[in-house]
Amino acid sequence: METVEALGKFLPDVDRPNAGVFAWLDEDDASTVDLRGNSSLVTDCGVASNSTSASSLTLVGSARLKAPLVLAAGGISVVGAGRIVSDDQQAWVAPIVDPYGPAGRDLRVPAGGGCSFTGEQVNGTKTLGPGRYCGGLRISGNGTITFTPGLYVLHDGDLQVAGNTRLVGNHVTFVFTGSAPGSIGGVRANGTLDAQLSAPPAGSGAPYEGVLMFQDPRALSTQGGARIVNRINGNAGLRLKGALYFPSQAIEYSGSSEVAGSCLQVVARWVELKGTARSVIQGTTENCDLAGAARLTRRKASLVE
Repeated sequence: METVEALGKFLPDVDRPNAGVFAWLDEDDASTVDLRGNSSLVTDCGVASNSTSASSLTLVGSARLKAPLVLAAGGISVVGAGRIVSDDQQAWVAPIVDPYGPAGRDLRVPAGGGCSFTGEQVNGTKTLGPGRYCGGLRISGNGTITFTPGLYVLHDGDLQVAGNTRLVGNHVTFVFTGSAPGSIGGVRANGTLDAQLSAPPAGSGAPYEGVLMFQDPRALSTQGGARIVNRINGNAGLRLKGALYFPSQAIEYSGSSEVAGSCLQVVARWVELKGTARSVIQGTTENCDLAGAARLTRRKASLVE
């Protein structure tokens, strides 16, 4: 049984699986859950932060968080007119288990191979297929990009999306990896983006069931002392189903971007909502089980004398 230090108001662990949960994995940094401005996060599931900082989960300005379950391994800080609406809000509790790390499903990046595409750039409407995209994938212009089912490995590069673009794909997974930690890419989305993407569901036999995006845990977390951020900016409107797993980096929604889904699970080192960004997650544990996403549980813990 794992032992954790009792910090102030420690509450004994109760094993409560939750799916479709926003979870933040950094265990030391402040504001690992950071909502600012007029941003809002509304979920039918729950929110958890693993940071043991006194400001583990932070709302600043007029930010709003509504969830049936809010957990923080540290403290919860609300500054200004921010508001948390929750039936069960707990601070200083045992952190969650990383659902896709070694203590969970222990997912790994696929073995290396040759490049299917190199420096791929798309402007306009096109259908893309699975494979290894060396140098990443850049999408721009006006049009619809259709991803056929399968595994898209972005090696040494980002998924960059700009312009008035629509992304469509069912039963797809995007894996970000690279030859070195500093070359591992992520998501950079700007402009007017409409995306409807879903991961392979439970029972599909796919290697990443329930996972829509998976970043190699070797990726660098900071550069020049600043967090490395996967950004969704502008007027992006996303309808996503599955898990977004970025264990080493931040995910940021800003501007007037909106993300929603019947089962969306965000697991990252940090997550930030800024401006008027809005996230609405509707779903149940059963929905996410069918979608193939891993359940989240808290670590078993005992008090340190």
